[in-house]
Parts: sequence; C-alpha cells; structure tokens
Amino acid sequence: MEEKLEAVEEAINLHGSKEDYIAKMEKNQLDYVKSLRIKKAVMSDPAVEGIAKKDYETSWAADKVSVVKVHITTGWTIEKNVLDIPVSKELEVNFAIKKADGTCALATGRMYSVYEGGGKYGKPYLIMPSPPITIPCENMPK
Repeated sequence: MEEKLEAVEEAINLHGSKEDYIAKMEKNQLDYVKSLRIKKAVMSDPAVEGIAKKDYETSWAADKVSVVKVHITTGWTIEKNVLDIPVSKELEVNFAIKKADGTCALATGRMYSVYEGGGKYGKPYLIMPSPPITIPCENMPK
C-alpha cells in the first residue's frame, strides 16, 4: 500500500500540487468524453435490438433515458461445456441515449441467451448494462 501511496504522491508532485493534478485528471476525462462515439454495428437484428432497447430503458427507468439507437458490435460468441455442447451465447451492444434533461449519452451491455437444446436458444436478455456516459450531442449517430 505504501508503494501505491508513494506513486500517487510522485504523480501529484509532477503537476505541482494536488489541485493541479486533479485539474489535469478532469481535463483528461473531458478530452476522452469529447472523443467518444458509438461503435460501428457489425450486424443488424431488429428483434435483438428491440429487446436490448427495452431492457436498457427498464434498467435505467429512474433516470428516464430514451435509447435512440442500438448497434450490435460483435457477433454471437457461443459458450460450450466440456462435451462441446452449447450452454449459451452472447454479444455486445452499444446504445446511443437521450437523457431526460436533453443531454446525450452512450452505454454498453451484453445480450445473453441460454441454450435450450435441439439447436434452439431462449429469448435473449440484457446483462451488465453500463451507466450512461454523457457525451456531446454532436457525437451521436445520425
């Protein structure tokens, strides 16, 4: 723990003061957010996109977010057991969001579907939805 504390103190001293260090971190965060864009879609599946949209808006209902675009950013990854039998599949989705206050945001999540046997998978559902990250609205997809 002392090594970590020394490293932090050294980083702070490079910037002159704790306040300067925090200001630099905040500027870096702003620069990062300004560069954020939704990932390109690698495929389209209106059914999966519709479920993802509904599940995300339900997950963040208290914040009154509205998903305006869903991009499927990976293909399905199939998980198999030791007998090479499918167990489940999942893919990544990105969301372009309008918040209740009019600001724009991006978020991610994974769609998960359990293998039911006979070559069929159950209805996909959203897992691990990230909180919306506010971005400039000009970064939203057209």
